[in-house]
Formats: sequence, structure tokens, C-alpha cells
Amino acid sequence: MDAVETPSQRVRLLALALWMGLVMIAYISPPTRPDVGEWVRMTMLGYWIGQEAWLVAVFWLVGLSPLAIAGVLAGDLRARPVPAWPFVLAGFGVGGFAVIPWLVLSGDGGRSGPSMPGMLRDVGGRRWGIGVGVLSGAALACGAWWGDPIGYLSLARSEGFAFIMSFDFAALWLATLVMVRRRSRTRGWLLALVPVLGPALWVALGRR
Repeated sequence: MDAVETPSQRVRLLALALWMGLVMIAYISPPTRPDVGEWVRMTMLGYWIGQEAWLVAVFWLVGLSPLAIAGVLAGDLRARPVPAWPFVLAGFGVGGFAVIPWLVLSGDGGRSGPSMPGMLRDVGGRRWGIGVGVLSGAALACGAWWGDPIGYLSLARSEGFAFIMSFDFAALWLATLVMVRRRSRTRGWLLALVPVLGPALWVALGRR
């Protein structure tokens, strides 16, 4: 008799395919601009004049994604046998390349561990969700108001960093959607169809 595939196994397979896709994208990406390190530093410091607004918005949304994911995975950050917090923390540096392997290893089915200590106990709470929601909403609004989608797509096709970052953003969104869907008791998971902002609102509204 064939083995029955469990939800955790399906999550592992989906996450593995997503991660391998990201690796392939990185392999076939166009050349990366030589000053990408300086560009990242200046963008983080707020020097955005003359830059494509959607590129800046996606950059910040990728950076905010681990915060949204930390809120969604609040009960699993110290889960057993595979805690999520090291993967989420590494996500600030390499995005989905670090976060998605947690889904591969855990199947998103680990047992919840102890709550986070000290000030980190607010992770996953209403204030956490509101804070991440405000920041991500501002990034989306700036991109929508000042950005040029055609210009952004042109950059994403021709420049390696923008190319990889765009697919990383999409992979993080899909992974977060899976996480929220598996934890939502109602149709509140539909909020996660909006990248970063949606999961943050789901957390702020009580993880329904």
C-alpha cells in the first residue's frame, strides 16, 4: 500500500522546490552591479533620491519579511526539535535562502517551545503586528505612488541583485502565505495574499 502523504510532507516538498528554485535563479541571474554593497548601505541609510521607488520598496519589504515571519512563527521560534529563530535571524541577511530551509527541516509541524525571553516576548503580539504593518504599508505606498513598474521590471531583468531580490521577495511571500494558512482558524489567512503587510495585519488582529 502506498504511504499517505501528510500535510507536513507536502510542506517540505513545496519548500524544497521553492528553495531549489531560488538557488537556480541565483545561478542564472545577470551580472551584479559592482557597487552593490555601497548601494545597499546607502539605501539603508535613506539615500533614495534618483532611485527607482519600487526597487527601494522591494528592498525594504524583503528586509521587513523576517519581522513579519517572526510574528507569524511566534510560537515556533523556540520550537522543538527545530527552532525557527536562527533561520529567521539569518533571513535578515539572505532572505528566503535562510528562512525556507526551516520549512524543509520542520515541515512546519514542530512542537511549540518556550516563549521568547525578556523584551522579545512582544514578538507575535498586537503591537508587533501593528509596527511591522505600518512600516511595510509605508514601503508599499511609496512604491505605488512614486514607482515606475516598467522601470523596475527593466532593472530586475538586467541587474543581478535586483533580479535575485525580486524572486527572493516572491519566495518569501509564498512561504509566509503557507505559514499563515496553516495557523489560521478562519479565512483570515486571506490577508497574507498581500505581501508582508497582510501577515503583519493577521498578527495584529489576533492571528485569526
